Amino acid sequence: MTKTGKRKVELPITAADVPAMLRQLAEQAEQGKLALGGKEIEVDEYDTFSVSFRQTKNGMRLRVKVKYGKSGQDDDSDD
Repeated sequence: MTKTGKRKVELPITAADVPAMLRQLAEQAEQGKLALGGKEIEVDEYDTFSVSFRQTKNGMRLRVKVKYGKSGQDDDSDD
């Protein structure tokens, strides 16, 4: 089944946790599914996959966004 739409997760994180979080994201992405903040995001059929770390007034936040193709869109066509 083709996925559509988008998924987003934001979590608080400390600067000291960034390297470990990047390793965790890489390992999970290889498996095709991220598990963050009690949510699972499949990353095997994405159009856009972004990870960002942002400074906020209350500290740092991790943001992961995954966008999937639109329904009926065929990216593999050679026409």
